[in-house]
Amino acid sequence: MPLGVGDTDEFFFKLNTAYHKYFHTPSVPAPKLAGQTIRFGLISASKIAPVALIFPALYHPEVEIVSVGARSKAKAVAYAKQWGIKEEKAFGSYEEVLADADIDAVYIGLPNGLHAEWAIKSLLAGKHVLLEKPFVSNSIEARAVERTLQDLTSPSKPPPPKILEAFHYRFHPAAVYFRRLIASGTYGKILKTHATLCLPGGAFAENNIRYSYDLGGGALMDLTYVLSASRYFVLGAGAGKPKEIVSAKATKFPADERIDVAMEAELLFEVEDGAGGKSDAISTFKCDFASPKLFGFIPRIWEVPTFTAETEKAIITFKNYLGPNIQHSITIKNKLTGKTQTEKIYSFDSRTGETPAEKPLVLSTYGYQLFAFVNLIKGRDIGPADPISLEDSIAQTEAIDAIYEKAGLPIRSGSWWEQQQSTSG
Repeated sequence: MPLGVGDTDEFFFKLNTAYHKYFHTPSVPAPKLAGQTIRFGLISASKIAPVALIFPALYHPEVEIVSVGARSKAKAVAYAKQWGIKEEKAFGSYEEVLADADIDAVYIGLPNGLHAEWAIKSLLAGKHVLLEKPFVSNSIEARAVERTLQDLTSPSKPPPPKILEAFHYRFHPAAVYFRRLIASGTYGKILKTHATLCLPGGAFAENNIRYSYDLGGGALMDLTYVLSASRYFVLGAGAGKPKEIVSAKATKFPADERIDVAMEAELLFEVEDGAGGKSDAISTFKCDFASPKLFGFIPRIWEVPTFTAETEKAIITFKNYLGPNIQHSITIKNKLTGKTQTEKIYSFDSRTGETPAEKPLVLSTYGYQLFAFVNLIKGRDIGPADPISLEDSIAQTEAIDAIYEKAGLPIRSGSWWEQQQSTSG
């Protein structure tokens, strides 16, 4: 039976979950280190949590998934049974997860517009937070998260909880290699880049939360990897932002023109020129919820997210930068010789500047992310990947706001922001 409008969303989640279940879960789960584990609670019985946390936790000796909170007790119980969580730790509210003394950290997989509210509540409850992207709905909410952590920071208090925006792709060895390759100067300075992330038309029904302004919907929000990748691959980790938003064009959702079904933008970044000075690099991107189907009915599922960087001496293309654990390629076409070489990197080795392990773990992007997050919580070096700091997440949010404003659309709404406005009003 052909996929109808909105069916693709459910199909994708089932396919993605099945892939990670069969290819990225260990045959024998790692034994847990008694008394040393970080005990996670799930804020939301979300579709993405198995791939993002439940499966990766099976590899980690210091991680346990012990509770789930949902909008109803029945939903939480059904989810707990499906994913091996004890029924007594299936809660009919998110507040109960935060009130549970057995929980050290939470994974927040809620709709975008609820991120700030529950991240702030979680931090105030003393829980570490692994927060799905996008960080929050707008830069006002991002600064509220920052103030919360500042208020929790005092010489007389324990260190505040950690928070990490879950841009999982950044922790994969292929992404680390690609960034270092571009930054090395081997092929000269960056001239321009282009990022794509386009979903086939009909992926989401019109009532999908991604089309809800109140829940922080829009293509730039949900497919914000294109902006994240542009910032990271061009500037590296940190608070770097575009020097200028040259242009931004949104394809508006007919039922609510505040929502972008697609977004195209041109950004200007200031980069090192290799001679001790600075130069400009042009970055363009396109993200789309409704990419046209081939012949009007065949979804273009073979078109993977792609990032291309042109430098002085080469054109370097990273195919499937978003899910390199599934399949990817990094192709370097030398502009001087015309020769092409291709790299595929699934574990950290000499190409990423690391000493290869005798039997390296080959993890999903989410698996590498979880190992880094645990190291962050434990006060250890996070590993080979570049960290995603709070300043990095704030800069990402500020850039999103600026692109929406350039496109003539309002910045996104969120529950925390709405509560503040109603209180101040």
